[in-house]
Amino acid sequence: MRIPGVRCGLGAVAAVLAVTVAGCSSGGHAATPGPSPSTPSYGAPPWDVLPSSPPANPTRGRNGDITSLPDVFRAMIATIPVEFKTGKPRHAMDEPGDRQDYGWVNTDASRARFLYVRVFRDKTQAQARRDIAGARTLAGDDHDPVSDGEAHTGPASSIRGLGDEAFTFAMRQREVWNGDFSPGNDRNYDIGGTYVAARVRNVWFSVRLEGSDNLHPAPPLDAKRSAETARPRLTGTNLPDQTARAQATAIARAVIGVLQSR
Repeated sequence: MRIPGVRCGLGAVAAVLAVTVAGCSSGGHAATPGPSPSTPSYGAPPWDVLPSSPPANPTRGRNGDITSLPDVFRAMIATIPVEFKTGKPRHAMDEPGDRQDYGWVNTDASRARFLYVRVFRDKTQAQARRDIAGARTLAGDDHDPVSDGEAHTGPASSIRGLGDEAFTFAMRQREVWNGDFSPGNDRNYDIGGTYVAARVRNVWFSVRLEGSDNLHPAPPLDAKRSAETARPRLTGTNLPDQTARAQATAIARAVIGVLQSR
């Protein structure tokens, strides 16, 4: 599956599969860096400076569909493994009632962790079903990674008992930039993990959780780039599929819990 790198203006389905939110986020809004990783908030959005802050529970219309998203961050943060959430947080919150994007990147010379959670509220359940089906269709186009940021995905499989519908697939990527320009930390990483998507009525969301351990230097994939001119590439042992899937599913259950609350 060829997952494109960051591109502003992508549709909801393509954007939710984007490699990173470092420069753009789904829908074209800029992603905002969170506070220092040393703060106990782990990147909580600054609701006091945003146009509005979401409620603890979703608001609903007469038919039971969600008319405004709840505070997804507060609902899921306790389920996120510490090695992810202590990384540099990012979020895009221009329209928190309709879309919430969260990301954490924690990398050094020995390990890498990438986590992105993206929540979309559609106007109707029919549209949400079409969007999550589109994401699953994209996962079926399975290719070996051939250049930076592209991904190899395993077959998508359904998950029972997770919202109204859900699916998952394994994935791995090579030469994924960590978004860090600071000297000594500006690197590309080979990572692997899992992707989980689920729907609750007219809201659907994705959790992309990847990482790698026991890192060591590797030559750039593009033979035309020399090791001197290319960003350093580190490769290692990808997160085990079962571990990554269990961690991503736990986060998804927390999101579903708050979406189903009243």
